[in-house]
Amino acid sequence: MIRLADLHETLVEIRGDEARSWLNGQLTCNVHALPPGGSMRGLRLTKNGRILAVVRVLDRPDGLDLLVPRDRAEELVADLDRYIIMEDVELHPRFEERAYALLGEGHAQEGTIPGELFGQPVSFATSPDLDAACARHGATRLTDDELETLRIEAGEPGAAELSRGLLPQEAGLKALVSFTKGCYLGQEPVVMLEHRGRAPKRLARFRTAEPTHAGAPLTLPSGEAIGEITSAAGPFALALVPRRAEEEPSLFVDGKRALEWRFVDAG
Repeated sequence: MIRLADLHETLVEIRGDEARSWLNGQLTCNVHALPPGGSMRGLRLTKNGRILAVVRVLDRPDGLDLLVPRDRAEELVADLDRYIIMEDVELHPRFEERAYALLGEGHAQEGTIPGELFGQPVSFATSPDLDAACARHGATRLTDDELETLRIEAGEPGAAELSRGLLPQEAGLKALVSFTKGCYLGQEPVVMLEHRGRAPKRLARFRTAEPTHAGAPLTLPSGEAIGEITSAAGPFALALVPRRAEEEPSLFVDGKRALEWRFVDAG
């Protein structure tokens, strides 16, 4: 069965002879390593290295497509546009387009781009009408709750985590950073943390005996509060764990010992 997931992202076309080299200096990923017809994820950072957005880059025959969060699309386009100086680059927002992923057997279809979503092989595409896209692909819709469950089980940060002004290493997104490609906006704080320091907090995934909820307290065995659950779905939950607790074998969620917990690094 093919399922269609609304990614809550929209499309910005990036065109021009210098599109690839320019975008490589704007994102954390190595855009030059993007294969023809392929996709990759990267981060748009602030000057201080904080995550502004997680984005997807798709290679098309006529240029690059950038998938960005719909609720921040205008802000991101304005931010990127400020860094086009003399380069042969044009940004073409297509905010009427809605990005989606096809999951399941038979997901690779004409006009789609292969990639990964929460560790699963998928195909990406856009359409102004997701119901029409479902009919075209012979797919059924994946609900937002189902998608959220997949995200949390995979240990992937979402809006609840990324709204906290995290560095890539804190958010468990170090895998989306190239440390060898050269300069990009926000690089210095990220590299300094990687080579000279340790993240003061890191994203962790928890498994609990009973379903929990966002806002549930996270405590040490002593009862000392060290944070709270940021996202939860069934027995899985995410939270930012301070460095001083990283050696604790047991942490407590809402007063009950978590069955297991681990730091995440979502690629």
